[in-house]
Amino acid sequence: MRLAAPLFVNVVLAGVPGRNAGAVGGVLSTVNQIGGAIGIAVLGTAFFTTVTGTTTGTPGPADHSHALGIVLVASTALYVVAALVMLALPKTAAEQVDQ
Repeated sequence: MRLAAPLFVNVVLAGVPGRNAGAVGGVLSTVNQIGGAIGIAVLGTAFFTTVTGTTTGTPGPADHSHALGIVLVASTALYVVAALVMLALPKTAAEQVDQ
């Protein structure tokens, strides 16, 4: 996602009037940080829940591999959903209306 993040800024700001670009840029940055933190928290929780739920004793390498596989599949599915949502973003800049 970090490869596409700079493109998000341009695409999102393309649909915003120039006088609001600063505020929207700040909100975009904040939402990006919150989304990253929530994503890491959710995937980390899924990983550790899966690792601890697979054995009754100390988790071994096979348990960690299984949990990582589940998290990678979930992460890939979320990336696909994000790519589909990006198709709804504006393709051109908003018209500038001076008041």
